[in-house]
Amino acid sequence: MVKTNILLMEDDLVIAEDIKATLTRQGYKVVSGYPGIFNAGEEFPDNIDRLVSDSHIGLILMDINLSSQLDGIDLVKHIHEKSDVPVIYISGVSKPFTIMRAKETEPYAYLLKPFSPAQLSSQVEMTLQLYRSARQKKTDLEEITGVWYLSVQGDDVQTSFSWLKKFGFAEQAIGDEEAFFAILHAEDVENVRAALNMLKRRLVSKRAFEYRIVSPSGEIHWVLSKIVDARKGNMGEFSYTILSLDVTHQGIKEGSARTFRRR
Repeated sequence: MVKTNILLMEDDLVIAEDIKATLTRQGYKVVSGYPGIFNAGEEFPDNIDRLVSDSHIGLILMDINLSSQLDGIDLVKHIHEKSDVPVIYISGVSKPFTIMRAKETEPYAYLLKPFSPAQLSSQVEMTLQLYRSARQKKTDLEEITGVWYLSVQGDDVQTSFSWLKKFGFAEQAIGDEEAFFAILHAEDVENVRAALNMLKRRLVSKRAFEYRIVSPSGEIHWVLSKIVDARKGNMGEFSYTILSLDVTHQGIKEGSARTFRRR
């Protein structure tokens, strides 16, 4: 597994060397921001932005009392204007006001000096894991295209296709199922039609199906629709809540839709 590049902002050279040695032994690449970056004068904030970007920094260890025109907290505020890179403060300061200022920047941890190599290592590992989990949750939410409601009562079927707006369709452009089938990839129409017919007959629940949508611009999107709720109403109607996700970026191979795969 490729280890994360860590930016170390510590102006005490002895402490900096100890931290660098500890993390280097664990396979991390430690990039030191001292002393060179502190001597950049008015370009100092912009230089650290370039360093974070060019060095592909995945974590910052930030001292608070730095020998610069900005303290560590101000510097993190500046960095977070352009990047959400996670931060661990390393400081000998435990004053409530300082900690309150630090909390405003939403760090993943606040390590009080002196700390042991084991404490440092565990905080770095935990921070990276939490950050990866948070990013994945954010990505999952961004993938959600919309919610699709399907209600069946006897021969009467009501459905909504407003979620297709994300693909560039006007809200009223897809008014019924036939209009919906018309925007599907030709190879997927039969499978999707069969899947919906099974839902109407109340034969399937808690499943998922994949298909391709062709946007007005001609772009093809793979969509995964998951049935997240299925219930019978008081009037005999049966309703489904279907969560649709754009999974194009996941590299699903070209081919016909694979209908009703268990998830």
